[in-house]
Amino acid sequence: MLPLVLMLCGGGRTLEDIREMEMEEGLRQLCGFARLPSADAVGEWLRKLAHLQGLEQVNRFQAREVFVRSEANDLMVDVDATMVATKKQCAEMTYVGCRAFQALLSFMAELDVCVACGYREG
Repeated sequence: MLPLVLMLCGGGRTLEDIREMEMEEGLRQLCGFARLPSADAVGEWLRKLAHLQGLEQVNRFQAREVFVRSEANDLMVDVDATMVATKKQCAEMTYVGCRAFQALLSFMAELDVCVACGYREG
C-alpha cells in the first residue's frame, strides 16, 4: 500500500507512475524498498475492493497526523470532483457527454493534504 500512497502524494495520476517510482533509486532506498510492485500488480490488488477500506484508513491516519502537528488555526476544506475520462464500457456517462470515473476529493490547502475521498459513477 505504501508505494501507492507515495505515488498519489507525489502527484501521480495513473498506475503507470509506479514505473517512474521504480526508476528512482534514492526514493526506493529512503523507503527501504528493494523493488516496487509492477503497475499491473497494483492494479490487480486495487480491484479487490476489500483493500480500498485499508487505503482509506491510511489516508485518515496521515491526514490526522498532519492536522495534529500543524500550528494552523484557520483551515478551509476544498471539495473537488475530478473526472477521469475512460473508454471502458463499465464507466457511466458524465454531464459533459463522455464516459468517466469520478473521484470526489476533499483537501485542506493550508496543510497540503487530502482529508477525504470518495468515488462516484459518471
